[in-house]
Amino acid sequence: MPRTIRFLLKVLLPIAALFFFIRFGLDYWVNRRLNKLINNQSGQLHELTYDDITIRLTEGSVWLEGLRYVPIKSKVEEVVSQKTNPTVVLELGVERAELIGFSYWSLAKGVIQVDEIVIDQPDVSVYILPKPDQKDTSSNFQKTSDLLTGVRLEGFRIENASGSIFKTDLIDTTAYGSMEQFNYEMRDVDYEQSEDKNVANWVADIQMQAKNVSIPNAGGYAINLGELQLDFSENSIQLKDGGMKPTRSLTEFEEDNPYRKARFSFKFDHMVLNDVDYSRILYQEWFARDLEVDGLDFSVFINNQKPFPPNKKFHFIPTLVRAIPKPIALDSIRLNNCVFQYAIPGKDGEKQAQLWFNQINGYLTGFTNQKDGSGNQQLVLDASCSPQGKGTIHTRWELGLNDVKDPFKLSVSGKSLDLPAFNTIVQRTTHIAINEGVMPELTFSMSGDTKGANGSISYSLKDVDITVARYKEEKGIKEDKFFSFMANQLVAKTHKEERKYQSTFSLSRPAKTSFFKLFWLGLQEGLKEGFIHNQAHKKSRKRKAKNKA
Repeated sequence: MPRTIRFLLKVLLPIAALFFFIRFGLDYWVNRRLNKLINNQSGQLHELTYDDITIRLTEGSVWLEGLRYVPIKSKVEEVVSQKTNPTVVLELGVERAELIGFSYWSLAKGVIQVDEIVIDQPDVSVYILPKPDQKDTSSNFQKTSDLLTGVRLEGFRIENASGSIFKTDLIDTTAYGSMEQFNYEMRDVDYEQSEDKNVANWVADIQMQAKNVSIPNAGGYAINLGELQLDFSENSIQLKDGGMKPTRSLTEFEEDNPYRKARFSFKFDHMVLNDVDYSRILYQEWFARDLEVDGLDFSVFINNQKPFPPNKKFHFIPTLVRAIPKPIALDSIRLNNCVFQYAIPGKDGEKQAQLWFNQINGYLTGFTNQKDGSGNQQLVLDASCSPQGKGTIHTRWELGLNDVKDPFKLSVSGKSLDLPAFNTIVQRTTHIAINEGVMPELTFSMSGDTKGANGSISYSLKDVDITVARYKEEKGIKEDKFFSFMANQLVAKTHKEERKYQSTFSLSRPAKTSFFKLFWLGLQEGLKEGFIHNQAHKKSRKRKAKNKA
């Protein structure tokens, strides 16, 4: 054989062998090695499989075709029975996953090192498992095989996923919700296993985002979120363009409830939770440092023409907070430019009574049903608003959370209140219609507990004209001209100047009286006492008499 041919064979055969190994053998070796590393971990709850692997050596990447990431049912059942399970398990399927910047040398040493893993447009299912015991369950998933010694990723991305959310106890599985455009990103992942193979350290910056999150039936209400963002490095949650509304119409709601029951709905522009305990949120246990809400529009409807349910307890706010079945601890809640609406049905001849407050700005602190051992916990509300969109009100409530008597102290100050704006409530409850008039100033304070309350009030009236009406089933609302005349003489319509009223009051709590009704009764009592026993008028007369003397 000529020397030239022998030389070429010596050179070309190794190259051909190397090419053959790269083309066929490397695929086989990477496939076998990768499977051993990722699917032979003790405590592993998921199995990762794929139909085919493609080595793209020139690009430095690996493609996993037909990838599936599914829970191992027997393992999940085991940890659930022991109540050491994680909060959720995932199921994922995608046509292709790309491992960019794959290190074959590190793989040989038992380390999965990749610059970036990209999974685009997968189908994702999230299964919410029963709540585990309140203890660290991470030890169940730290011990791995002798083969895998580390994982290093600069980035891991799931992009544009569509997903479903389920609740399961492994016997029954029910659809809970859905989401679109789900994106999940981990940066700077560094996993290193210790020598005893029992401890592993994970370091990662994790963020998650989803749009059009929908929970269609949460206890008779539908919850929708335009956008959800979770930043695990900051322990924060952002919600945008969200809301909750009843799944049934008002007519159906009324037909289904023979007794008085509140019907809620709300929507908001933006909501942020900081220092969140993620593991508890899915079980509706709200633990966070603070919550900030922008553009909340909250509505409540109560048909007060229906009877109360049998054996109803008329608890005050602190008792209701303590009785919340799920643990909750929010250090502070900030309200920015919010709206509150309260509505009750009107009778024939009347409008539907509605009271609303807009431009609500303020904060709520100490909202919790968890005892801190101090014995003096308080729920405090401090906020300002515009009632019926006219005038301004500032209020502060201090509610004791530790005393079963539910002590409270509150104050209200108002300016330039337009009285006819309150007709929908005033006329419905008193049959007095305020045709015109202004309350330039209001200062009201009240303190008490479940037994009753006392307080003081100072207010002024100007240009007031009222109509006193009677209500009859067959005729509806009809003006009582005599009482209207007498009432207007008392409020002195002809006096254009501002008239001041001041008094103190005290009242016992009537039976079947909630906190808000006691507040309304106290305000009514204060207004009445100020009108009838006007201490400001008495002081004015004393000053005039003293000046004459």
